[in-house]
Amino acid sequence: MSPSPLVPLLCRPRPPVAPVALGPGGTVTWGTFCGEVATLRDTIRSLAPSEWVLNCEDSYHFAVAFCAALSAHRSILLPGNSRPEAVASLATAQRGCLVDGSPPPGFDVTVPLPLPGGTESVETLDIPDVESPWVTLLTSGSTGQPKPVRKSLANLLTEVAALETTWGHLVHDARVVSTVSHQHIYGLLFRVLWPLCTGRPFVRHPLLFPEQVLAEASQEAVLVASPATLNRVARRAPTPYRAIFSSGGALSPEAAADSQQYLGCQPNEIFGSTETGGIGWRNHTAPDAPWTLFPGVRAKVGTDHALFVHSPYVTPSGWVSTGDAVRRLDDQRFVWLGRIDQIVKVAEKRVSLTEVEKRLGQLDWVREATVLPLGPIDKTVLGAVLVLTPEGQAVRDQHGPGRFRLQIRRELRRWLEPAAIPRRYREVADLPVNAQGKRIRVELQSLFGPPRESPLASTLLPAHTGMAEGRPGRTLDKRR
Repeated sequence: MSPSPLVPLLCRPRPPVAPVALGPGGTVTWGTFCGEVATLRDTIRSLAPSEWVLNCEDSYHFAVAFCAALSAHRSILLPGNSRPEAVASLATAQRGCLVDGSPPPGFDVTVPLPLPGGTESVETLDIPDVESPWVTLLTSGSTGQPKPVRKSLANLLTEVAALETTWGHLVHDARVVSTVSHQHIYGLLFRVLWPLCTGRPFVRHPLLFPEQVLAEASQEAVLVASPATLNRVARRAPTPYRAIFSSGGALSPEAAADSQQYLGCQPNEIFGSTETGGIGWRNHTAPDAPWTLFPGVRAKVGTDHALFVHSPYVTPSGWVSTGDAVRRLDDQRFVWLGRIDQIVKVAEKRVSLTEVEKRLGQLDWVREATVLPLGPIDKTVLGAVLVLTPEGQAVRDQHGPGRFRLQIRRELRRWLEPAAIPRRYREVADLPVNAQGKRIRVELQSLFGPPRESPLASTLLPAHTGMAEGRPGRTLDKRR
């Protein structure tokens, strides 16, 4: 088999002293990295499992495990989260686990990282086949059961090449710092594979607090973040980041403006999903700024504005339904209109939850909002969970919650029909999100008490796309 032209992205020779990862223990070099990969590869080859669950908190250990498993021609499964029982539920007789913390129960074969003796200095990796075996990612499961999505290494490296084409000139030789997990598609690509393939060092551990995000700011650093993180930064960094990337949830205009004010640049926002990979990107200069397709991605629009994409980041190839509604501007640009499954029926009226959230977010009192249907199917009303601005908090304290919510409803009548105006409200300091910055539907629903009958499944309108091909997708950037 002739090597794929994508192999050099990850396996090209480099100076042994080239930096790979940065952390409290110092800089790990390319020679050490390749040596540790080779040692772990040989260990994996000597063991029975044909698929390995990667459960690593340290991004450097993760990168070693990722490359070693593929070099040993073994498949990879990335858990949706690193909770012990969630990882243990993936155990089978055919699976082993590569772990850099406490071994999860249930696995017959577990290999702890780092392995001793993996310090041989070599200059290249050996991953000859990028079409097989598979890398399986699990969706986060924030609104349901995690779903496996299979990718080839070729899919992932093709997307890495697109990221470099789009932003390589901007990122240049900056180090990569991140607030998101490498266990999911966004963090896997932006936090580990892109820097690893292009020779940029990455910081091994995530930034967990706004103070860490501020402390790492530098023209020699790029930040890979979620909107949840950008929403929490409220002080100016001493120096600006070279570039900021955002995905995992909706980036509000306020968060984008705060990023510019406090961190020195507007975020580059990524739109996509685990199923599709990246679809498009934009520099968040306005709430309705159009999205530009990534290199190699094609789009078409069905009935009800349903978006379908054809992408080299997907195996098998074909047109994939995204579950999003868009308006095409030209062959490369589109405006996102919302999730098709965010259309519900209230009092026999079609209501777009995305539109209601947008109008709430336009109020000076509201920093973030999410809206969900509540109550029995025949009496569905909308509930809104709000994060208030300081001005909104002051108005609420002055007039009391009852009068404040009446004022909100009065303002919403300027745009929305009565059925679309939320009847119930909760104010919170922050919207509940998971590690990827996606809103947790169950926790949002629980703010209004236990549902008597969930209206979600029955009030969501079907996405009548008029096309048979494709499968439902979920967006990294616009899933609520």
